[in-house]
Amino acid sequence: MPAASRFRDFEDFGAHLLSRPGETMLAGGPRGEPDHLLFGLVARGLGVDTRQVVYTGYPSSVEVSAALLGGKVAAAAGALADWRHDIRKGRFRALAVSCAHRVDGIDAPSLLESGVRVDFAAWCAAVGPHGMSGDTRDAALEMCEAVSRSAPWREVCRRRGWSALPLFGDDFAAWLATEIARTRGVLRDLGLVDTTGTTCGAGCVSGH
Repeated sequence: MPAASRFRDFEDFGAHLLSRPGETMLAGGPRGEPDHLLFGLVARGLGVDTRQVVYTGYPSSVEVSAALLGGKVAAAAGALADWRHDIRKGRFRALAVSCAHRVDGIDAPSLLESGVRVDFAAWCAAVGPHGMSGDTRDAALEMCEAVSRSAPWREVCRRRGWSALPLFGDDFAAWLATEIARTRGVLRDLGLVDTTGTTCGAGCVSGH
């Protein structure tokens, strides 16, 4: 939020979105991408009719920042790395973070603390081709586990503000299945897909 926004905290924003969803203009990255999905999940968590969410997607955080400062939108979502500098400078105010716990250096509660049962991250994964042999898969998993434990990887996570989410093999597959299910439901509510038959398969290690 801009530092001068009428929303002083997430409670203010949530109350406005709940009472006037069609008048609460939201923004972030392109439609259907994580920022849009996050607002869909937040709306669901607050009890808002997700179909009424008004969202504008922009190609980069620069355009999103301009829309916020220009009063075109009421709130925005985005990767913390893109906003951290301006938040620290007092240009914008964070209302909440979508991960399960507070983030060091950011004076904002998690959505879970704010009463919204959402733990959400824009994650990435290393995956292999379908039909990998057992030996090849085992070697790939061992490599991923070794990287996730390494000091260089931990340093990269620290510098970029990433939170490690080390899941491997079957654990990752199980987690991914739940992510696909909730993402499909929100996309359908937001009017971006009209089928319940979308499928996806993957499986090695995930982190964000």
